[in-house]
Amino acid sequence: MLFDTERVDFDVSVAATAPTNSSENDARQGMPNLAPTFEFGPNLNFTLARGPQVEAAVARSGARGDDAGVDPKMVGWLASPNLNLDTKINGWNAALLRGPVFGSPQLQRLLLRRGAAVRHAVAARATVAPGGYRRLAS
Repeated sequence: MLFDTERVDFDVSVAATAPTNSSENDARQGMPNLAPTFEFGPNLNFTLARGPQVEAAVARSGARGDDAGVDPKMVGWLASPNLNLDTKINGWNAALLRGPVFGSPQLQRLLLRRGAAVRHAVAARATVAPGGYRRLAS
């Protein structure tokens, strides 16, 4: 935690993905392999209410990939604002998180090239959105 008050905290978010061999993954048959990525960036959280705790978060991270298998490079950014509800139900911790995920055009092109581009679409696998909005986080 880099900054922490009763209502606001600021920290750094870190995430990584493992490489994927498409020939060993039924959902990716016929698609190019995926190289590993590493993401890091700022994360700003606002506590809106206590009791059942409600938080709003704004996270943005840069993604670095090893596309050619040799030299990691910046491949784009992600932004994922969200609302998070944390509460207890019969002694169990329960959480509900919802918000959109946005990606840079560069990252979208990388996903389209490596991911489910139109030429790789099949009935069980939709295509990736061409830019901006990526998905709803849940």
